[in-house]
Amino acid sequence: MQDTEMDLHVLFRAIHDSVGANCVAVQQLSGGSNNRLYRIETREGRSLLAKKYFNDNRSRLVREYGVLTALCKRGFNEVPKPCARLDELNTGVYSFVHGRHIDSFDFTRDHITKIANFLAKMHDVTRADVSLEVPMGFMSARSLSEVIALIRGRIELFKGEESKALSVMVQDFLTEASVLDTVESLLEGFIQRHNRDRLNRRLPDADLRLSPIDFGAHNMLWRTDGSLVVLDFEYGGWDHPLHVIDDFFAHDKSQGITSEDEEFFVTEYLRQSPLSETVLCELDDYRHLSQLDWIMVYMSSMLPDKLARLAYAKGATYNEEAHIERQIKKIRERISRLSSVAV
Repeated sequence: MQDTEMDLHVLFRAIHDSVGANCVAVQQLSGGSNNRLYRIETREGRSLLAKKYFNDNRSRLVREYGVLTALCKRGFNEVPKPCARLDELNTGVYSFVHGRHIDSFDFTRDHITKIANFLAKMHDVTRADVSLEVPMGFMSARSLSEVIALIRGRIELFKGEESKALSVMVQDFLTEASVLDTVESLLEGFIQRHNRDRLNRRLPDADLRLSPIDFGAHNMLWRTDGSLVVLDFEYGGWDHPLHVIDDFFAHDKSQGITSEDEEFFVTEYLRQSPLSETVLCELDDYRHLSQLDWIMVYMSSMLPDKLARLAYAKGATYNEEAHIERQIKKIRERISRLSSVAV
């Protein structure tokens, strides 16, 4: 489209001015669900990735560029290197990572060990180690009560006047499946099994750790030498370290990990984790809540603003009805698994 071509012309000039590279070829990549991705080749032989972020209130560029800068300053080679932050274009420029995606169903113990190693290494970085300003992660939570509040916040998006903007497919599903009542009932059961002090125990600043937030197999690349590269920190920032571990297990893209491999992951992580026992003792509680949160993540993916982001990222390949049908199927499967298990 003409406006896209004009954007790229401006982008190339900005890359030249900020990085000193002359762009000679570009390829728009597929796969993003919020942003537009471009692989750029330069006359100097460098391969770059330009990420043009969806323009909303989530500070995607600030978060991702900040977290990656902090990690690279600490010597991490498991993440892309930030090259230029182009605020006027709402675009970040990063080193292009050569590698392949591996589905969680195909993870070996070696893959799981390297993922556990990465999280343990990242959790060794404290706020005292990071000199630049990095915000709290988007949808971060410092206590079990805050996780519950996040889940209930998602529930509220489907009530009142907001529900009238939902597609007919989503409205019919909510009426037929009673999703919101089911999640609320399971949350109440969790609350009843925990005392108030434990639910409200808030993690102090010193125990916060950097997190990519959206940590799943789809945001990992594996180099030819077998090493791991973690992508997509646009929701990233400071968070409770258990939040990302348990979200990884519950993540849509982690459903190929067996319960045996999940326990193997925990063992490998705990073997080198820098976290105190006081923090680690809540691992199972966060894991339980993450399962409920993911039901509402699927629901949230059918909200009008999320559908708009998908349409922006996917362009002509976007099929809204097919997306909604996939999410409804996933919600039914999650609820079915949880229906006979008290979480």
